[in-house]
Amino acid sequence: MSTQKKCVCILGSPHSGFSLLNGCFHILESISVGDDSRRFFPSFAKEDFELCQSASLIHDSLSRDINFSWDFLSNLPRNWRKTKAAAICTKRIDKIIKKVSENSDQFIIADLLLARFFPLWMDVFNEYDIEPLCVLLNRHPYEVALSLHARESIPLQNGHILWYIYMRDSFLNCTNLRHCMLTFDGLLANPIHALHVISKNLDVEFSRPIEKCKEIILDFVRPDLKTSVMSHEIDSMFEPYSWLYNQMRLLKAKNHLQGNVTQFSRIPHSSEFVSNELATQTIPLIGSHTDRSLHPEAFYANAMIDNLLSMLCGFEQRERSMEVKKQRQLLTTQTIEAHPHAQIYLPQITSGEVCYTDDHSEKFLIVPNEWQTIKIPLRNASHLRDNSLRIDPLHSIGIVHISSCRFIDEATGSIVFQESGSKLFDLSKNDGIAVLQMTEDKCLFLSARRDSKLFLFPIPSLPDKPLFLEIWIKVELRLEALSSIINTNNQLIHSYKSKIDSLNDRAAYQDKLLTDSMQNIEQLTLNYNAALENLDHTQQELDASRKLLQEYSDSLIDAERNAVASHHEKERLQEHARAREQELSNSVDAYKLELKAALEALKKHADSLAAAVQQIEQLRQENEKLKATARAVAPVRPASSSPSKNESS
Repeated sequence: MSTQKKCVCILGSPHSGFSLLNGCFHILESISVGDDSRRFFPSFAKEDFELCQSASLIHDSLSRDINFSWDFLSNLPRNWRKTKAAAICTKRIDKIIKKVSENSDQFIIADLLLARFFPLWMDVFNEYDIEPLCVLLNRHPYEVALSLHARESIPLQNGHILWYIYMRDSFLNCTNLRHCMLTFDGLLANPIHALHVISKNLDVEFSRPIEKCKEIILDFVRPDLKTSVMSHEIDSMFEPYSWLYNQMRLLKAKNHLQGNVTQFSRIPHSSEFVSNELATQTIPLIGSHTDRSLHPEAFYANAMIDNLLSMLCGFEQRERSMEVKKQRQLLTTQTIEAHPHAQIYLPQITSGEVCYTDDHSEKFLIVPNEWQTIKIPLRNASHLRDNSLRIDPLHSIGIVHISSCRFIDEATGSIVFQESGSKLFDLSKNDGIAVLQMTEDKCLFLSARRDSKLFLFPIPSLPDKPLFLEIWIKVELRLEALSSIINTNNQLIHSYKSKIDSLNDRAAYQDKLLTDSMQNIEQLTLNYNAALENLDHTQQELDASRKLLQEYSDSLIDAERNAVASHHEKERLQEHARAREQELSNSVDAYKLELKAALEALKKHADSLAAAVQQIEQLRQENEKLKATARAVAPVRPASSSPSKNESS
């Protein structure tokens, strides 16, 4: 049996069974460097315990110093191993390893961040000639994401990426090291078998035999500890992670059937380990030690993934720095009331009435003069379908800018509702808030007192599922900006007033044109009536009437042209001007019809007069003919004879 000192390193993703496996090691009385290390070092004095602080404290300190967090979806910062914080961390690791190795030939390290900071531990292991033995804990990514969402409020998509990041680092750190892979389900189902696998494959001996502690272990590891259970139907977005998890399990089973999982089993270089199961020609899912000359596609694709994750680290660091800055401002303030902050109230139904209480609200620190996002989880969004969400944007006097409001599905990250500007707030319920400016994409308010309130419109379309509310807000405490806003609004008001005066002048001019046109139409109507009464006069009067009607027609055409020319201008006038113009148009059309009928009547009358004159002429001619005939047939009297008295009469 080898006399080299050993360290069992538990690696894996968050919420994969670290506490369970570490608890089993405690039962077997194995030295564990973790959150509760002190109880396993009874011989250490209190003054020496600082040298043997737990791995989690060391990792937390290093994370804080390099501006990193366990839930970052990215690589560690570039050149982090060359930082002063990494050097301090290495010294702390050296002290704790030195102290632990003096008391035991084998010990265990169980901490989540060990997968990220493993290279620092390897440097110390090599210095003290300690062989690291790796236990890879693997759990289905969907269950990991569900557990992270339930305990840490991390979205499911982020939870899957965290699982991939930690498993990727775990596999990379185990390259060419003796290892053993366990699943969370296997540990829950048969912890005794899992401990035997670790003991056999990694050549580890426990202080207490496994069989003697069987009942205690089975009582400690119970299947009901699994609270986040994978459903049968998984969103298509998460299928790639499930596929990768199944490939890991198949690879483990394949190696076991081929006899590769022995006490000397090692994870080879990534190009050999992942084979076709865990890598593609373009994006190797696990591994970054690929030989560039043998597999250039995998090598460069790995480099691109690392570059992408490193770039994400920069963004996450900046976001974390802003949060730390806000928290420091909060800590340096005696009370939150003394610092600008916003408070969001969720509506509660009590005795059939809507109420807003501090118990169902959240406060957010506000940094003045910069845009920031307020995020609040909504566990029961159905209340917002019929009731308003209340926002107290600033517990002091100041100016509040609000850009947009989004409701985001926690499971998928998709936006289920988004609105901004004037369509967002129910201004009829505002209290202590003055509207300075309201556009389609932004709202500008003046908070006039400490308890100013804004209310969102109810949103009937919100689904009944866990959501995130995201609001973009900016506050200004200095009221100098208010004078600038007021001046801008005054300029706008003056501009609008000038435009209104111009429109009023145009409306007055159009009214005058309409009045003149109406007077002309009335005069034409009177003349037309007079013309109708004189239709029975002589032909000369008829010709004069025709000439007058022609003049009237010309005037009517001019009036119609004026009405058409002014029609386009009248569209921008008030509604009553449009109504008067329509009435004028209708009167003109009626007059046209009456004029046309009069012209036809005049024509018929003229035709009748002409026919009467012709008949009179015919009668006169016939009379002449009759006279001529009468003269022709009258008896010729002798010239000497004189008519008698009777004949004369």
